[in-house]
Amino acid sequence: MAFLGDIPPGGKATVSYKISAASGADPVTYSLDTEVRYRDSLDTSQTSDVFKVPVNIVAQSKSDSIFSMYIILPVILLILVCAGYYVLVMKKKQ
Repeated sequence: MAFLGDIPPGGKATVSYKISAASGADPVTYSLDTEVRYRDSLDTSQTSDVFKVPVNIVAQSKSDSIFSMYIILPVILLILVCAGYYVLVMKKKQ
């Protein structure tokens, strides 16, 4: 759900969707059924007809996955080291 703000009659607005797909998804174009809810000049809530928005699924580049691996692994390692240190300190206090 997104709020587009005030759009004058005949005006246009650009909407961005942030969608993720499973790693095994086929890299093709899918259709996303979309509708717009708006208030007319009498302040009555209206809903547009359903229209289709093309969604392009692209394969993730290997450099993206390698980059994310270099970020995620050190964070996990840091969490494990901090947890181990915490457990060690708590055992010494007892």
